[in-house]
Amino acid sequence: MRDHLSDLEGFSVLRKYLEDSTNTPNLKDFAERNEEWLLNNTNAADFRRVWIKAFKEAAKRLKMKISKEEPDWLDLTVKKLKKLSEVSQGSPTSTSPRQTSTLTQSSKATSAPLMPDQVRAFKEKFDAMENGSKWKIGDSYVEDKMFQFGLTCTHEHACHSFVLDAEDEVWEKVFTKDELKVIKEHRLQQLPRLKEEVQDFFRLFKGKTDLKELRRVARAADEQFDVDWAQRMMIDLLVSYHYKVLDRIAAINSEKDLIIRVWKAIDYAFDDTDMTATRNDFACTATAERLNANRSISGKGMDAWVAAWKPNLLLIKQEIEYGCAEHCGFNNAIKKELFGKWLKLPKIMKDMFSRCCRKLDDDEDGIRRLKIVGFAHNHLRFQLLTMDSPAGYVCRVSKYKEYEVPLSATKIESQLIPILQLILKAKALVKANIVLLENNPGTDTNGDADEQGYFVHQHSSRPKLLLPAAMNPSSENKKKRKLESIVKN
Repeated sequence: MRDHLSDLEGFSVLRKYLEDSTNTPNLKDFAERNEEWLLNNTNAADFRRVWIKAFKEAAKRLKMKISKEEPDWLDLTVKKLKKLSEVSQGSPTSTSPRQTSTLTQSSKATSAPLMPDQVRAFKEKFDAMENGSKWKIGDSYVEDKMFQFGLTCTHEHACHSFVLDAEDEVWEKVFTKDELKVIKEHRLQQLPRLKEEVQDFFRLFKGKTDLKELRRVARAADEQFDVDWAQRMMIDLLVSYHYKVLDRIAAINSEKDLIIRVWKAIDYAFDDTDMTATRNDFACTATAERLNANRSISGKGMDAWVAAWKPNLLLIKQEIEYGCAEHCGFNNAIKKELFGKWLKLPKIMKDMFSRCCRKLDDDEDGIRRLKIVGFAHNHLRFQLLTMDSPAGYVCRVSKYKEYEVPLSATKIESQLIPILQLILKAKALVKANIVLLENNPGTDTNGDADEQGYFVHQHSSRPKLLLPAAMNPSSENKKKRKLESIVKN
């Protein structure tokens, strides 16, 4: 069914209902009488928007009065998604429903088809929210609009985890330009300034394009760690330029070689932080906690462990994850990058954010100060992502300007150096988060010993905020599928 009544079959069904009605016609009654036809001929994303418009248009053409009763759109959506899942699993159906996705390219159709239990869980999380704690812009709540959009999706989207990336084009049809401007800018802090010594080092390269001169300049540095790190990275990369190493590994698109030669810069930047920057194929602990939160031992044995995603890089200190990186592919059109950059990385960051919130005892002031960092390195391209929660229950993703490691020395100043600067600024955010969690504002550590001598924390009376967890995979379909065709976590 399209957005207008050019669909002759759809109009004929509507016309027959309107003309045959003995009482005042309404959408609720129409849906009850024609439910099977609706499910087989309407995309799950279209139900409410299309049928309200079509019903009014048909009534206007026939000059008939209608009442405002509406069906349970969520119930219809769940039934439609169940039909879609049956079809995707090869179950026979009498009529094949239309399965055209309404998601735009920015919604990343590599995600999994939504299952009914996921939609119900999405609704339960939304229903648990209090209006007084939501993010209000003008007369509407951000969470409400995210929820309504989430109900129109046939596949998983970051909104189902209440993660909002204002750069995603889908939001242009959900929020006004003014609302998107507020969403992008509200409480958005500038990235930390680099230390003066680091800025002085990078200034040495200003206007330099000759490779020999660049290598000479790179050796002039002091012993301050960030400057030493910048010097080492520049020297290593300039050697690669000199011997055309980057040209060769870029041509074969080897992920491991690119990480060893280029993206190791991220890992090495954290050497002085008492953190572990690991690419050792570890699963994200925060994601594993979410996936296995309801695991238990019953009379039939222990529930199976659900495996979590393994990002390319984890930044860990004392079992707390403060950031991650994902190598997402060769160009921004392939599935791996769309999936990694728009769903996998934001969901992992949301899990890390939620786990840090729990370590803060869900203290609202602490949550508003918290930021998780993510690095998307795709072939030679680099983009920094941050996640915060500026208001309400929403976790906002902010993406910074994308840069590309140049293959020519003439672009080192404009493309390579900004990448190194962003890495150091992200490091400063991580260090601030460590200080925040180690000086937890939500717990009074000046507690007293109880009668048995055990130390008792005095929990603060400061405002608390329980953010909704990211969306879990469906429990209704445990069949293993390839990553390219389904979002597993």
